[in-house]
Amino acid sequence: AACNANVDESKDVVVSLKSPDESEPPHRCTDDETSCEGNRQDQDDVAGDTILSQEEDEKRMSFLDATIRTFHSIPFPIPKTLGCDSDVSVDHDQILHKQASTSFSMLRSYGLLCDVELSTGDARTIIAHKVILAAVSSYFRAMFTVDMVESKKNKITMHNIDFITLEQIINYIYSGRIQLNGKNVLPVMFAANFLQLNDLTERCAEFLKNRLNASNVLFVRAICSALNCRSALRDTERFIETYFSLVCDSDAFLDLPIDDLVELLSRDSLYVENEESVCKAALRWVDHDAEHRKQFMCRILKSIRLLSLEPTFLAKVVGRHPLVRDDRRSRDLVDEVKDFHLIPEADRTIPYPSSCDPRECPHRPCLIFAVGGASSDGTLCEVEKYDPIRRHWVAAEPMTAKRKNFGVAVHDGLIYAVGGNCDDAPEPVNTMQSFSWSASQWNAMPDMPTPRSKLSVAVLDDKLYACGGECGNGVVNTVHIFDFSKNTWEEGVAMPQNRRDAAVAILDGALYLIGGHDGNSVLSSVVRFCAAKNEWLEVPSLGSPRHLAAATALNDRIYVCGGSNGKEDLNSVECFDPLLNYWFTVPPMKVVRKNHFLLSYDNAIYAIAGENDSTALSSMEVLHDGGSCEWEFVEYLNTSRKEFGAAVVPISVSQLRS
Repeated sequence: AACNANVDESKDVVVSLKSPDESEPPHRCTDDETSCEGNRQDQDDVAGDTILSQEEDEKRMSFLDATIRTFHSIPFPIPKTLGCDSDVSVDHDQILHKQASTSFSMLRSYGLLCDVELSTGDARTIIAHKVILAAVSSYFRAMFTVDMVESKKNKITMHNIDFITLEQIINYIYSGRIQLNGKNVLPVMFAANFLQLNDLTERCAEFLKNRLNASNVLFVRAICSALNCRSALRDTERFIETYFSLVCDSDAFLDLPIDDLVELLSRDSLYVENEESVCKAALRWVDHDAEHRKQFMCRILKSIRLLSLEPTFLAKVVGRHPLVRDDRRSRDLVDEVKDFHLIPEADRTIPYPSSCDPRECPHRPCLIFAVGGASSDGTLCEVEKYDPIRRHWVAAEPMTAKRKNFGVAVHDGLIYAVGGNCDDAPEPVNTMQSFSWSASQWNAMPDMPTPRSKLSVAVLDDKLYACGGECGNGVVNTVHIFDFSKNTWEEGVAMPQNRRDAAVAILDGALYLIGGHDGNSVLSSVVRFCAAKNEWLEVPSLGSPRHLAAATALNDRIYVCGGSNGKEDLNSVECFDPLLNYWFTVPPMKVVRKNHFLLSYDNAIYAIAGENDSTALSSMEVLHDGGSCEWEFVEYLNTSRKEFGAAVVPISVSQLRS
C-alpha cells in the first residue's frame, strides 16, 4: 500500500562518514560546545613494522649514504646514531585518507583516469573510477571483479535508481557526505540498500526514526523491517508499544495486514489504559473493510484479552457486533467468556484457557523536566519538559520563584522542589513546592524544619528524604523526612558525617549518598540508608573523590557521573554493582559536567546540562544499554542551566491523548 512517510522536511541533515580524528569525544568544551579537546591515541600502538636483519640494515644505510652524496651534495657521512633509542610511529593515515578522498573527487571532476560511465537509461551519465566504487560498495565490487558482463564494460545502465539519487550516492561514495531531507531520504535509502552501502542505509533509517510520529511510525517500521535496519526497527517497535493509543487512531493503522495486526494486538507490552481500548482499535480495523475482513474476526478476538474486558462492554459492544453475531466461532468465543464470568470466583476450579494477564509496557511514556537552576544571567524560574520518544524540549509552567541549589524528587506524578536558594539570595530557604504538570500548577507544601541548600533529595518507601546540605552554620549531617500520607516533616537518622553536594540514588529499597563535600575536602565515601533497619551503612568508596556529581540507578546498578575532585572537573563515570560490591568504570561522558543532573529512562541514562569551566551548559547526552556503548549527544535544552533539578514523570494514557 502506498503510504506517506510524513517526514519533517523543515531541516536537512548532513550525513558524514567521519574518520576517527573527526569524531567528537571531547573532554572539555567551550560554552557553545562545538570546540572540544579529544583523547590522544596511544602512540605506542605500532602496526605493520618491518624488522630488518643487521646485514640488510647495513646494506640499506650504505645505499642511502651513496644516494645522499650523489644527489644532495651533503659532505658528511651518515652518523652511526641520531640519538634515537626508540621507535616512533608516524601515523598520518587519516590525513592521507582525507587527501586521497579530495584527490579522487578532483580527478573525477576533471574526468581524469575515469574508466566507467553510469546512467539510468536516459542521455545523462556519471563518470567514475571502478576501483573507487568497488572499494566502497559491495555491489560494485562484485560487478567489477566477478566474471560478469558489466566487468568488461565501460558504460553501465543502472536500473531501479533515478538519476538524481544515483548522482547523490556517487558523490557520497567519493566524499563521504550526503544531505538528507524529507524528499530524498526514501529514494536514497532504497538505493543505498540496493548498492549495499549499509552505513548509509542505517543513517537514513536513523533520520526516519528521529522523526517518528503516530502517523508515520507503521510505515517507517515496514521500511526498516524490509531493509533489515535493526536498530531503527527496535525504536519503531518501542514507539508503537508506548504510543499505541495514538497509533491505533491513525489512518495507517487501518491498512495493517492481518498478520501484523494480530501480532501487534497480542503483545504484552502495549501501553493501554484498559483492554477495551485494544478491542475498540481491533473493531475499527475490521469495520474499515468489513466485507473482506469479516473472515478474520475470530482470529482477531483471540488476540484480545477478552476476560479482561468489562462484562458489560463484552456483552453490549463485542457480543452485539454484527460480524461477531454472524460468525459462529466468534460467537462461541464470546459466549465462553460470558459463561466464565457467571461462575462464582470460589467455584472456578479450571482457569480460563486464554491469556488474561494484564499488559505491562516496559516503555511507559514519560516526560523529563528540567526545573529552575542558574545561568549566566542569574537564578532561573523557567521549566522545560522533554519527550524522550518524540525528542524535543518545550517550555512548561515556570516556578513561582527563582530557585537554585535545591533538591528535587517525584512522588505520585508530582515533582517536589525542596530548599535551595531563591531569587539570587545567598541564604538558603526551607520552602517546598509541588508541581502538577497536567494541571500546569505549582503549589506550596509544608516547610522543612530548617533551611538548607545543596542538599540531596530522594523518595524512598513513599517518604521524601532531605539529606545533608548547607545551612547558615555550614555543612550538616541532619536528615529530614516528609511523610506524604501525613503531610508532615519528621526528623530522620543523621548521616555518619557532614555532607553537601552529594549524588543520590535509590536502589533495592535503599538510599545511597555518594561522594560530596564535608566543608573541608571532597569525599569519595559512600553510605547507604536502609529504611527497614533505620540505619546508615558504609559501602565501598568511589574510585575517585567527587562532589557536584550526579547519580541514578539502572538495571540493578548505580551510575555516578562527572562532578569535581577539587582540582579538576570530571567527565568520568563510575558504576556500582551491589552484588559484586565494588565500583568500576564505564565510558566517560563526552564533556565534563558538574552541577548537572542524571536520570534513567527506558534502559538509558540521560546526563543533562550542568556547567563546564563555570559556563552553564544546555547540552544533553545519553548512554544506552547501561554502558555497553558510547555516550551520544541528543537534543539541547532551550536554556543553559546549572544547579538545577530534573525529574522523570510518567504519563497516563489520558494525559498522553491530551
